[in-house]
Amino acid sequence: MACTRILKFYCAIDSLTRRPIYGLIFLFKWRDEDADKLEASCPEGIWFANQTVNNACASVALLNIVNNIPDIDLGDHLQQFKLFTADFTPALRGDAIGNFEFVKSVHNSFAR
Repeated sequence: MACTRILKFYCAIDSLTRRPIYGLIFLFKWRDEDADKLEASCPEGIWFANQTVNNACASVALLNIVNNIPDIDLGDHLQQFKLFTADFTPALRGDAIGNFEFVKSVHNSFAR
């Protein structure tokens, strides 16, 4: 049933925008997870980071989306970060996001 609802939601958005949809962001309250619950790996060709730091859910979600869009110009900072973290586990990528000064600076520029 949940998949049907998401599919209907996707179709409704698609019919309104008529542009590619690269991802949907669902935000939930962050919880410090047990390390055993974090993703151990990703399918080949997929870039995914676990959220391992508090207050970064939208930044992590956006990075998870843009790092999987083919032929997108990420700019130097994000392209170097993507290449640097290519062989990381999703949990290590999440930790790397928490230490990535460029993303922290952009993220904090939107803080109130």
